[in-house]
Amino acid sequence: MKLTKIFAAAALVLMTASCGVLGSGSTQSVSAGTTGGQASGAALKNLYTQFQADGKLDVTNISNVVNLATLANGIQGLKNQDDKSAFYADFAKGLVLGSGNLISNTTAPSITNTLSGLANTDLSALTNAATAAISSGLAGTQTGNTQTNQGAGLSQLAGLLGGNQTNTSTGSNTASNTGSEISEAIQSATSAISSLTSDSNVSSAVNTVSSILGLLGK
Repeated sequence: MKLTKIFAAAALVLMTASCGVLGSGSTQSVSAGTTGGQASGAALKNLYTQFQADGKLDVTNISNVVNLATLANGIQGLKNQDDKSAFYADFAKGLVLGSGNLISNTTAPSITNTLSGLANTDLSALTNAATAAISSGLAGTQTGNTQTNQGAGLSQLAGLLGGNQTNTSTGSNTASNTGSEISEAIQSATSAISSLTSDSNVSSAVNTVSSILGLLGK
């Protein structure tokens, strides 16, 4: 399965953040603030679109999981800044740019401060679930502008994809093994996403982000 551009971009953000490009400390360049802000602003914009459609921030929605993980990595640079004023100002500018002005210059500083608190929360369960979804191809099951699997139960979705894989394994042990591996990866990703609803840190993050999303577009 091919990833759509949005998920490929999210995967890139996840990888670069894990390599420390958006790490903390005085050694960061000022531009890192804008970079982190733009990634976070884009993630918030995507989350806002789904938030408007669903009326809530649903962490069993694969698109939301990937965007929340992108946000979690984008805000890491807000931690342990020696010169907060400069970095936070650049981050706020990045929020406005990344969100396509959904976040205004007026609200960006307060949102930055809110996100700085969230940056100290351990959201590894969220980023691990997003990485698993991307690696398994579960996050790439979109066609055009239609998210074919949104609203479907995760277990139902995994069963559907697993069923599709059995057809590719006919007459070949190699294909059978590959199909089994893909099925296992999907099941693992599905389990990781399902467990997010019982993670207290993720629940806290969802509440924080929901409060931010509720302020946008007004």
